[in-house]
Amino acid sequence: MKINNRLQTLRQKLTEREIDAILISQPENRHYLSGFIGTAGFLLITAEETILATDSRYTEQAEAQAPDYKIFQITNNMSDWFPQLVAKLNLKRLGFEAGHITFTVYRELADIVDEGEFQFGLVPQDELVESLRRTKEPEEINLLLKLPK
Repeated sequence: MKINNRLQTLRQKLTEREIDAILISQPENRHYLSGFIGTAGFLLITAEETILATDSRYTEQAEAQAPDYKIFQITNNMSDWFPQLVAKLNLKRLGFEAGHITFTVYRELADIVDEGEFQFGLVPQDELVESLRRTKEPEEINLLLKLPK
């Protein structure tokens, strides 16, 4: 798995779309970009940072499966941890997976941004990581060829 290549390609797409960071919530995309297979968590990816935010049940697993990521421990209440996660990143535009984030979670994020001292906007992104996943790497092609027909 070429996680660093995937991250580099994603970062190029972020630059093209003039987005400072993206919040990844879809489990398949989280695994594709980090190697982490836990069932709870988010990735926050900027030009320089790769952060895996997950709860205490998964921190050891996250450290083992995503060694290139900073691990950030979260709780159930997003308003308790999200401001700390983004506080020092100096974001102007934060992308999020529009097809995966529920309206309730979007409203919670928007409320956090509006109530905090943040100066960034939330920018919905459709199919950003999925577009990367469509292009198969040689290792992925070999695995697909080995599947029973």
